[in-house]
This record gives sequence, C-alpha cells and structure tokens, in this order.
Amino acid sequence: MVLVKSLIGLFVIHHEFVYFYLVSEKMSWTDARTYCRQHHTDLATVNEQKDLAELLKSLPSGFKYDMWIGLYQANAYSPWVFSDGSKSLFRPWYSAQPNNAGGNQFCVYTSLSGYWNDWDCADKLPFVCYTGVPHMQGLEQRFLQHKILPE
Repeated sequence: MVLVKSLIGLFVIHHEFVYFYLVSEKMSWTDARTYCRQHHTDLATVNEQKDLAELLKSLPSGFKYDMWIGLYQANAYSPWVFSDGSKSLFRPWYSAQPNNAGGNQFCVYTSLSGYWNDWDCADKLPFVCYTGVPHMQGLEQRFLQHKILPE
C-alpha cells in the first residue's frame, strides 16, 4: 500500500513551528493516530480559528474530504482532549454537535468548511498529522539574513 502524504504547510502556532501533513489514505481514527505517532508527532492539534483557516487554505486543490484531527474523548463522560494530551477551548462544532449519535461518536473530524463533528472512530477518513519542530525559530532567522550563522 502506498500512502499519499503531502506537506500542507509550515505554521507558527503559539510561537512554535509546526508542520502539518495531509495523509489521503483513509484510516480509522485509531489507525490514523498510530500512523501519525510512528511517522510524525501526532494527529493534528488545532487551537485557534486562524490556525484552522490556514490549514484548510493550504490543502491541495481538488481535495474534497472530511479529515480526522486529534480531538477525541475516551467515553461519553470524559472531556474532549487532543491525542497529544493538550487541551483547548477552541471548538468550532457544527450546529447541534457534538451529539454522540448512536452512543459511539468519540472522535472528531474537521470539514472543509472548518466546522467539527463528533464521529464514529471506526469510520475511515483521510487525516492530518503534525510534526513539531523545536529550534526552528533560530534557523528561520538565519535564512532570513541570507547567511548561515554558526550555532
């Protein structure tokens, strides 16, 4: 199986550089998380509207699918958290969501319109991974100065 993975952008999120990768191969949320943890850092964590807007704007033209992100809850009584353990109050839910329809919607996808929906984790969707890049700020500054400075 060949996974089509594309780098969709380098973003500055909370003063840290983060790469987002779109993986177009459809997987369950759990398999997507495993893949992201093996090849990157984790499923995407999105904490602000501007970050979500940039991510969606950077998708390849013609891409038309909902995508898993890292937000989930362990059960119907648990809080929503991201798979990397981070928490955020940013939640652009569709109207009347989350609703846990059928009692088994514990994972979240983002639509291309930027609204989120709780969904059955076993369903297969494309997904977005992220890779944090520590120490990139200094590298960026060196490239902006058009010369590489010694460490």
